[in-house]
Formats: sequence, C-alpha cells, structure tokens
Amino acid sequence: MEIFRLKDYQDKNILIIGNKPIKQLSKKQIDFINSFDVIIRVNGMNNLNETGGRVDWWWLNVWNWEVLKNNIGNKDYSSTKVIFIDKYSANLCAKKELFYNLPLLKDNTFRFYIQLLNENILNQEKYWIPNIKEQTIPTTDFICISYMVNKFPNIKLYLTCLDIDEREMLFKTHSNWKNTWHENVGGLESDYLKSLINNNKIEYINL
Repeated sequence: MEIFRLKDYQDKNILIIGNKPIKQLSKKQIDFINSFDVIIRVNGMNNLNETGGRVDWWWLNVWNWEVLKNNIGNKDYSSTKVIFIDKYSANLCAKKELFYNLPLLKDNTFRFYIQLLNENILNQEKYWIPNIKEQTIPTTDFICISYMVNKFPNIKLYLTCLDIDEREMLFKTHSNWKNTWHENVGGLESDYLKSLINNNKIEYINL
C-alpha cells in the first residue's frame, strides 16, 4: 500500500490553480503548468479544461452539492491522486458516489488516498488570519494555501488564477459569496495573501 506523506514533497514545486475565469491557454502555457511536480485544484476546478486538465491533489469542501455537481459536470478528474477533504464533505461525496469513477479506487491498488482534514485544521485558530470574526469562514483556496505555507514552510508553493487585489469587493458583491459566511473575509484574505507574496512565501504566476 502506497503511503502519502506531505513532508515527502518539501523539495517539490507545487502549483495551486484557483477558479478565477481564464481563457483557453496555449500549448506553451499548458506545458509550463505541467512542468510542476504537483498541481492542486480546488472545489469545482473551474479552469480544469482551460489549463491542461491535470489534477494531482484536490482540495474539496462541499457546502452545496448542486453547485459542486454543476461545476464538475463532465470534467475528467481521474488523474487525482490525493483529496484533502473535511469529514462532512467526505461523507456527502461518498453518498453521492462522487469518487467512484476514479480508476485508482476501482482497480484497488490504493494509489489513491483521501486525506481527511481533522477538526483542528478547520478550526478558526488555524486559519492564521488576524481579526477574523465569528460566523466567518475563509474560502477553501485560502485554507489550502495557509495550511501548506504554515504547516510545511519549505514547500515551494506557486499560485495562479486567483483574485487577490479585488478579493474584498468581489466577496461583498458576487452572488457566490454575498450574504454567506465568506462575505466578510475577502479583505483579510487579500491582505494575508499579499503578505505571503511580498515575503516570498508563495509566488504568484500571471498566465
């Protein structure tokens, strides 16, 4: 049985691809994306087809099953090797048979691994955001980034396709986040992500 250990990836180049809308990339740009050791996608993987179709690790939080189902559609996410997911979402996805089309489960080789995020990771104190308010929950993108940076500071982390500068306004006006627990966290996330970039903790790539 193959064991997944995040510490084994300390010297790897890891790219997180967010869900900010993007046009179809050129072959040269896709080849550049595929040069990374690990590609991480988040939730509905909105840019999966436009950015080459590869997904190695999938960070997943299911707050609305219908939204997730519509976002995934007929996308091919069978290359997924690791899923980072909370227990509530894992139970929901199992009931909906979301993972059963992954060949790594079907052939019973155990190369596929689901990393259950424990309650400590999903606790507000672990978000590393100062002044976070109660009844406010950071986005899955942010939890992924902050967890990786703080838990494994030597990992070489890169980021693309994510709104940073307009994050506060976007969260207060876009229907996906307005009047949700994410609404008031946009500015805090933006400031923190900018500090990570300015301090060379992560590198943002403009595609």
